[in-house]
Amino acid sequence: SSTLDVFSLEDHEDGEVLAALGHGFARAPPRALLAKVEEVAAAHQIKKDIDDVDMLPDVGPTDGPLPETVDVVIVGAGITGVCTARDFVQQGLSVILLERQDAVGGIWNSYANIYSRVNTSEVGYRIMDQDGPTARPNQDHSPTHDIMRDIHTVCGKYAHGRVRCGWHVVKTEKQEDSSYVVSARGMHGQGERSVRCKFVLFAVNRRIGKRRDVVYQDEHLFRGDICYGYANELRHLKFFGKRVIVVGAGAFAFENLRTAVEHGARHATILGRRSGTTCPKWIDMIAFLRPLDENYMTSKAGNMISFQAWQKCYQDASLNTPECWAEGLLKPHNHTVSVSDLVYIAGSHGMADLKVGEIARFREDGQGVILKDGTKLDCDIVIKCTGFHLNDEVPKITGKTHMYPCSLIDFNMAYLAEPLLDGGQFGSAKGMQDSSGIMSTAFEDVLRDNPQKLAKVPQRILKQLVPRGNPFGSGYAGGLLSQGNFVAWLAAHPEKQRQVVEGAGRPRMDIVKYWASQIGLGALEEFKDILARACSSKS
Repeated sequence: SSTLDVFSLEDHEDGEVLAALGHGFARAPPRALLAKVEEVAAAHQIKKDIDDVDMLPDVGPTDGPLPETVDVVIVGAGITGVCTARDFVQQGLSVILLERQDAVGGIWNSYANIYSRVNTSEVGYRIMDQDGPTARPNQDHSPTHDIMRDIHTVCGKYAHGRVRCGWHVVKTEKQEDSSYVVSARGMHGQGERSVRCKFVLFAVNRRIGKRRDVVYQDEHLFRGDICYGYANELRHLKFFGKRVIVVGAGAFAFENLRTAVEHGARHATILGRRSGTTCPKWIDMIAFLRPLDENYMTSKAGNMISFQAWQKCYQDASLNTPECWAEGLLKPHNHTVSVSDLVYIAGSHGMADLKVGEIARFREDGQGVILKDGTKLDCDIVIKCTGFHLNDEVPKITGKTHMYPCSLIDFNMAYLAEPLLDGGQFGSAKGMQDSSGIMSTAFEDVLRDNPQKLAKVPQRILKQLVPRGNPFGSGYAGGLLSQGNFVAWLAAHPEKQRQVVEGAGRPRMDIVKYWASQIGLGALEEFKDILARACSSKS
């Protein structure tokens, strides 16, 4: 049932003001009317926007017993775990997904807001093609409900009844036959259980571990609202006509600025210890459309044209450009590039700004904050987007500290997760993490001692030594689908997998601090070592 509310403008606005407006409320509606419309819309919003599991495709029972044996144990039932489950099943392998949370979805279930959107163009996060009479593409910069629907659709089709929620994996033990015993503890008093498997895949987020909590001096004096910008803490905030400070400068911070402005905030400020980098949607989208050469590189001249247009977007919106640009870096260390049109639109209308600074304390009058440089800011809402600690659980569970750039940790064990994003992520030598532990001199020694053998190496092999770009743009899905398919193939072909491990030699990538710029470098150094061994052999 529904009810009708009578809203009389005369009860909220002066009659002479209404007359001056000519009653053109669609063109210049009074604030009181806008606030009422927002209230009604929030009360009757489409149910898919309210994280109702009953609206999502069925994934089968998730509370059954753990199997004694299975081909593959996947740790984590988020987007990575579900997509790789599909790959393993298509290789003819049986799977079980062990998820610590009480529902499928990973960070999209535990940390995303109902207002969250993918931080890349739709094609960069597409994990499936829909079919049937109701098929439609996801919205661009797909919202939470679209991604959760896709995760549940893939899970329901390829791993129906193969997810066990509420189980925390605590240990893996390698057996003499190279299989594993995976031990998990029930989160609801079930005790500890073990599963024996041929292959273990960790599909848990690397960059987003536990929330980084921050408490400021005199928070209790604040008369407004304080919350974190994750896990729907802001869901019931009333933004209309409010002044908002978002603490942080990463993707979640820009997302919460967008949410505040979309919900009627008078003004929103991003306040970070350093400037984050954000780009308009078209900058992100053309990265998927521009032609690539044979090494997946774009035209440098085209890059410069795009960058100049991007700078002008900041200038036209009266927003400060990130200080890292003056240092030759596209974005700050361990940040991603946020994607948002609204920050530029809001900036051009004086509704948003980007500040560098830190809160020292809340003001005694309860109306705002004082920064460490003494600046006073008025605000009604403070949203903390202060980041996350790195996830360091995989080394604790496995006893391993390093892995291969192909995602293997050891024979029959792999870890798939987004890498950390250092300053060298986009091919710049500036901002790249120290790579001395990855480098090898073996190839250079072979060049000096075995030039005649190296001359016999086919050109198609030597081409592998040429640096290559990222063919997947800013999206996570392309790399995930490609690498997941490869890992599943390795699991189904253990003899080939063993050749990969033995050929690569030592694992040289840090499991926790696995930097984006080092993946290609690590693979290149591995290839050099393999080639060096081949050229220095007697055959």
